[in-house]
Amino acid sequence: MSKFRRNIKPLVDRTEENNAILRGVAIANGLPERIYEDFAVFAYYMMPKIGLDDPLDWEWFHYAICSHYNEIVFGKSHFLTMEIGPQVGKSIFTALFVAYVFGLRPNISIIYSTYNEDKVADFTQKYLIHFMGSEKYKGVFEHISLKNELDKKDQSKKAQILRKTQKFTDTEISISNGLTLESNGRFYGIAIGQGIHGKPANIFITDDYTGKGEDTASQLFRDKRNRWFSTDMSSRLQNLNSIVIVLCTRWYYEDIIGLFQKAYYERVAPMFTKLKFELPKFEVIKYRAEYRVEDEYKDPLDPRTEPDQLLWEEKALQYAMAKGDDEDFNALYNCDPAATDGAEKIKAEDFGYYNKEELPSFGKLYVTIDAGGTANKYSDRTAIQIWLVCGSNKYLIKLYYVKMRSLELADYVYNLLTTEWAEYDECIIEHTSGGITVCEHLIDNKKLPNIIRMSVTGRPLGDETPVVAHNKIKGANSKLERYNRILSIFRKPTKTIFLPVHKIEHQDEFLNQVTKFTGDPGRKDDQADAFVYFLLRTKNNIVFADRDANNFVAVNDFGSQSFLRVFNG
Repeated sequence: MSKFRRNIKPLVDRTEENNAILRGVAIANGLPERIYEDFAVFAYYMMPKIGLDDPLDWEWFHYAICSHYNEIVFGKSHFLTMEIGPQVGKSIFTALFVAYVFGLRPNISIIYSTYNEDKVADFTQKYLIHFMGSEKYKGVFEHISLKNELDKKDQSKKAQILRKTQKFTDTEISISNGLTLESNGRFYGIAIGQGIHGKPANIFITDDYTGKGEDTASQLFRDKRNRWFSTDMSSRLQNLNSIVIVLCTRWYYEDIIGLFQKAYYERVAPMFTKLKFELPKFEVIKYRAEYRVEDEYKDPLDPRTEPDQLLWEEKALQYAMAKGDDEDFNALYNCDPAATDGAEKIKAEDFGYYNKEELPSFGKLYVTIDAGGTANKYSDRTAIQIWLVCGSNKYLIKLYYVKMRSLELADYVYNLLTTEWAEYDECIIEHTSGGITVCEHLIDNKKLPNIIRMSVTGRPLGDETPVVAHNKIKGANSKLERYNRILSIFRKPTKTIFLPVHKIEHQDEFLNQVTKFTGDPGRKDDQADAFVYFLLRTKNNIVFADRDANNFVAVNDFGSQSFLRVFNG
C-alpha cells in the first residue's frame, strides 16, 4: 500500500504488456518497434534531420531533450525547466512533443505560450500543423485525421493564421489565439500577457518569454511577465497531475524560470509534503554553449569532458560572432544571466539563517583566510572565517578581522589553528602577498596539515585544471571572475549558505562586502574574498554522517575550542 495519500500518475500509464502489444502493432505497420513508447524514436522517425529549411544532423543533446520529454510522457516528471540558447531546435521538438501527446492522449488540453502572436502563429503553422498534417504522422496515429476550417468571421490574413481550427475524427483541437471550442481535446496557442481564462490545461508550455534581451533589462517588464505566469498561468492548471514546461534563454535570474523554481521549492514541495502527497519530479536542465566542469544543472547525458568543447559545432560561427560581448554571450548561450556590473549579485535574502539549536551535530570545519600586507607593513585588513559544512549546507560560525604585519599574522593564525580551532579539517589561504608568508610559516616551519594554498584562479596551487571564465570583463579582473563562479550556489532553489540569526562580530561588514562586491581594487573586500575562496573549495563537497566519523567535528556551541569535540558516532 502506498505511503502517500495521493500518487502522481504518468501522463501515459502503461504496463509492459501494453507496450508489447504496441510493438507488435508498430512492426505490423512498418514502423520503428518502440515508436509508441519512446519519444526519441518518434521524433527521429518524423524528422531524421534537424530543421525544415536547412536541416542538420542530430546531436547528443537532441536525444537528451527527447529523453526529458519522454520522462514527461511516461514517467513521473511533471515539472521541467530547460535553459538553452537560440536556434538549437527546442521549438521543433516541442511541436513534436505536442503532436506525440495528442496521438497518445487525444483528449488532452494543452496551452502553449510564447512572447508574441507571430511566434505563436509560426509555431502552430510552420511546425505543429506541418507535423500533424503529414502522411508520416497519419501512419503512426491513424485514428487522427486533420481537417482545416477557416474562421469566416474575419478574413484578414493574420486572423486566418491565428484562428485556424483543426478538427479530428474523435476529438477537436483548437489552434487559436484565445478561441475556445467545445471539445475534449484542445490546443491553445497564446502570447504571454493575453487572457487565458476559461482555458484549462493538462500541460502548460512556455517557450521563450521574451524575444529581445533588452526587454528584460526593465524591472517593470519582468514583473509584468512574472505576475502573468504566477497568476493567470497557475489558475489554468487542472489538478495534481498537471504538467508545466518552461524553455527559454535567460537574461536575468529573476525571470520566469527563477520564479517557477522558487515557487516549486518554497511552496509546492512543502504543501505536497504537508498533505502527504507524492511529490512530482522536477527537472532543471541547462545546455551551455561552452562546457563547464563546475555546473550543478548540466544534463547528466552530457558527454563533454573538456572546458573548451562546444554544445553544437555546427553553431561555431554563431557563437564566435556573439562572443563580441561576453556578458551577452553568457546570458544568451551559456545560461548564465548574471548582472553585468558585478555589483549586488548576491543579496542578503539569498542567505539562510540559523538559530544556535539548529546547528548540525556533526560536520567538517573549515578556516578560510584572505591575508594582506608584507613582512614590514601592516595589511589593510585580514579576514579569517570559520565555517561548518554539513551535507551540502554551510554554516558561518565566527569572523575575525585583524590588522597586523604578515609575520605577526602567521603566528596569530598558527595559534588559532592549534588552540581555538585545533579540530579544523582544512585551512584555505589565498596564496598572494601576505598569504604567502602565512602559508610558508604554517607549512614549512610549523608542519601543520591540510593547509590549502589557493591561487588567484580560485583553485589550489598546482591544480592546472583550466578555469572556464564566467562573465569575463575587460581587464581580466580575477576577483570578479572568482566571484561570478560562485553565483550558481545562490541560484539553487533551496538555500545552502547560513548565517547566525543572532549576529556575530563583523557579520554586518561581511554582508556588506559580499552583497556590494564589484572587484574594484579600491574597495574593501577581504571578507568577500575569503568567502569566495571557501565556496570555490567546497562548492561540490557534500559531508555525510555515515563517512569516517573521526573526520567530523561535533558542535555543541560555536565560537571556541571548549565547545568542540571529535564526533565519534
